[in-house]
Amino acid sequence: MTKAQAFLRLMDLDYSMQESSKRLEQKLAKLEEHYQLRKQEIIQEYTRKMEEETAEAFQQIIKQGEEEVEIIKNRTIRQLEEMEKNFTRYKDQISDEILARIFDIKREK
Repeated sequence: MTKAQAFLRLMDLDYSMQESSKRLEQKLAKLEEHYQLRKQEIIQEYTRKMEEETAEAFQQIIKQGEEEVEIIKNRTIRQLEEMEKNFTRYKDQISDEILARIFDIKREK
């Protein structure tokens, strides 16, 4: 092989290497672009899931809070009714006692 042939062969190899390198860089750029798109999709998906789970947890907490409020409200109503019954009973007892004493005083006179 002559020097000219060897030089041409080297130039062909260099050109092939440059073309191969260019193709690899293009593939790498496409892979990187695909990676970035997929990364954004995953971030958006996890963000959406997080927002959904947060909303569900919030609704669950609100529902649980409302149930607890309802329980407390019902207990309070029952306690107030019980207090009212006791008040009425004691009021009646006191009224009866006062009337009994009044009549006892009138009989003694």
